[in-house]
Formats: sequence, C-alpha cells, structure tokens
Amino acid sequence: MRIARAQHPDVILSDIRMPGISGHEAVVEFRKIPELKATPVILFTASADLDDMRRGMDAGADDYLCKPTELKAIVRTVNKHLARSAARREEARDDLMTQRANTGAMLPTDLVDPLHEIIGCASVLESDGHVMTQSEITEFSRNIINGAETLNQRVENFILFSRIQARALVINAPRLTDLSALVTKTAQQVTGRHHRAHTLRLEVEETTGAVSVELLAKALAKIIDNACRYSVASESIDVRLQATDSAFEIEVQDYGMGVGHDQLERMETESLTRGCGMLLSRKLTEAMGGTWNLDNRPKHGAKITFRFPFPDTDI
Repeated sequence: MRIARAQHPDVILSDIRMPGISGHEAVVEFRKIPELKATPVILFTASADLDDMRRGMDAGADDYLCKPTELKAIVRTVNKHLARSAARREEARDDLMTQRANTGAMLPTDLVDPLHEIIGCASVLESDGHVMTQSEITEFSRNIINGAETLNQRVENFILFSRIQARALVINAPRLTDLSALVTKTAQQVTGRHHRAHTLRLEVEETTGAVSVELLAKALAKIIDNACRYSVASESIDVRLQATDSAFEIEVQDYGMGVGHDQLERMETESLTRGCGMLLSRKLTEAMGGTWNLDNRPKHGAKITFRFPFPDTDI
C-alpha cells in the first residue's frame, strides 16, 4: 500500500490471501486513492472459486489469474490491461482537445485579450516589483484594473447575448423610476470611467416612468461607452432626456467618426457572441418594448435615440 501511494504504478498484481490485509481489502483501499482509481488490479488466487472471483470483481479488481500461472500468461494479461489503459488515456485526451476546441470557438477573442493584459502586468509586478519605481507600479496596477473592468464588461455582454440567443433573457417587471436620476447616474458613471466627465453635456427633464431599470441602464451604458471610445477626448458627449404625453426619449449624441457602412453591415450579420455594444443595446431596447434608432453621419458623429411608450399608450 505504501509503495502504491508513493509510486502510482501503471498496473498492480496482488495475491489474495496475505497476512494483515487480503487482496480484496487491498483493492478497496487502492480505489480510495484518487491516482489509483483507474489503475488495473490483477489478483492471483490458488483456487478458481467463482464466488471468490466475484467478490474480487465487486471490490474493484480488473482481472484474475489462477496459480500456478505461466510467465507468458502474466505478461499477456499485463500487456492487455496496459493497452486498455493507454486507449482510455488517449480517448480522454481526445475528449479534452475537443472540449478545448469547442470552448475556443465559443469564446470570442474579445474575452481573451484583456485576460492576457491582466496576466502580463501581474507577472511583471510579481517578478520585478521589488526594483520598480512607484510610478511604474501604479501604471501596471492601473493596467490590471482597466483590464479587469474590460473583461468584466465583455463577459457581461457575452452572457447577455447568450441569453438573448436562447430566448432566456430575464426582463424584470417595470417599476416606477426617476428617469432623470437614472440617465444622469448612468451617463456620469460611464464617462467617469473613461475620464470624460468634463465632456459630458446633460439635458435632462424631470421625468418618471415604469421601466426595467437594470436593462435600460445597460442599454444606455453601452451607447455612452461607445461614444467615449470612438470620439476624441476633447469632444463633447450629449445626453438628453425628454418626454411627451405618450412616451419618453433618450438621445446620445457624439461628434466622433460615426459608424462606417461596413460596421453597420457587420452589426446586422455578426454572431451575437461578438459583443458589439450597439447591437446589444438595440436588442435590449427591443426586448423591453422600446424602439432604437441610429442617426449616423460618418466622420461627423452618431446619434442614438431610445424611445419607450408610457403604459397604456401607443408608440
């Protein structure tokens, strides 16, 4: 038992009748060791008693040899079980490779890239942190935080897209909400993450309405995030909220490069797992019963308008 635990053999041959512990009892103990759960165990017995053999098989033995046994029979039996073990390992490797390939195909590179950034910066801090200046440590730490925030956002997109594809998106019951506070808070949070709070221009009417708060905040945040990413840091980002008797509208206007025609085509045809913020925002808006419109001016910015009817009114 001590040798088996220490060396993890490829195959075990054991007598049945032994002092201290029998072969049957030994098999039970072997199977309690994680590394030996699948190790072939061949038992030797002087009697070809059927009940004795069944007891051994029930304990977890793989084969029986009756004494006296010729060396050729022992070698043949050992080789047979080694070949089976090798085949099982090969099959397990094939299954693992298939699972890795399937997972790689399912996960977009957008999820992998920020993870590499996090690991790379953390590795540098671990190995060279003791000789780095404080400003260098701060810079690498900030890169780790930014990478983690990006990864978190993209994983959230991936999960939302998957739920939309599976028609399993949970839309919480609308609840009466201060829309002006919701729009203001979302806009300030997103522009703050991009250090663009100074470029945010809010024009928000005092308005309340019944909405799915979490999903509306996500749909709006995706568009403001895009506006921050694809416009010059000195250009303003305008966010407006206005209401009529029948509906309320939210507009997000940036003055960047706008959306190219090729981007618009990809937004319509790409897989949902790509994580496109505009596509996700539109899908969320439509799932909540609203409309989503893009007023695009290439090289002069883009304006997205969300429109939601008030209850018991027509759009």
